[in-house]
Amino acid sequence: GFICTREGLVFKTENRGIQWTKTRLPLGNRIPIDYNPGFPVHAIRFISDERGIVVFYFSKPRGFIIFETIDGGKSWRESVLPGRNAPSLGSVYLSRDGNTLVIYDVNSESIFRYRRKSELKRRP
Repeated sequence: GFICTREGLVFKTENRGIQWTKTRLPLGNRIPIDYNPGFPVHAIRFISDERGIVVFYFSKPRGFIIFETIDGGKSWRESVLPGRNAPSLGSVYLSRDGNTLVIYDVNSESIFRYRRKSELKRRP
């Protein structure tokens, strides 16, 4: 199992929660959202022990960032949502296979759907 905290800590257990290991997302100087208006503003999905995706919302600079790992969290690659009209704040859902991200933007009352074009590959 995996858990991600608002501070960008990712915890992993391999024995049903008896012991946990910790890694940190490379948040840099970005400031995570400091309140939760009642819905999830980040999502975490590990497809395997090595391949994982975390979607995180920041208040400064404002917006969603996607973090991906292919080595179990030792290193992370980040990307932003494509397009000009990205959601500004909303409830997040990440599909089981990690290829579809859906965000309900509470400000515009719109649903944004993003589909991965290609899977992140392990670097040689």
